[in-house]
Amino acid sequence: MKKSIIILIILFLSFTATCAQELRLVVDDKPLNTVLGSLNVEISFNDHALSQYRVTVSRTFASPGEAINYLLHDKPFKLERIGNVFVITPVVIAEKNPEPLSKRNTSFRANYTTCPPASLCLTPASKPGGA
Repeated sequence: MKKSIIILIILFLSFTATCAQELRLVVDDKPLNTVLGSLNVEISFNDHALSQYRVTVSRTFASPGEAINYLLHDKPFKLERIGNVFVITPVVIAEKNPEPLSKRNTSFRANYTTCPPASLCLTPASKPGGA
């Protein structure tokens, strides 16, 4: 009988702990950095970059990570978790099929016929270490 009661208590406590992780988020037109700062989790982000976005949400999330993913879903940021810290960084958009350097218009014209004052010109005999 005692074992049954102990098992029931453990199950009840684990259920309560699971439910306690839910997060209700209700904000109306607030800066994203302010909303993320209110989540009560360790989070690292560029305050200025995220303050440029305003969010409105009224929703319950299973975890802070789910809430952060939802808040970032249409913004140019990615979420990474390092240990217990959520790290938000800008998404770097790579250029698709960049043109090879050999095909880029990088032509230039060098003028080898003129030289600045004679003291600055190097001739084969005056090069450092030259003969």
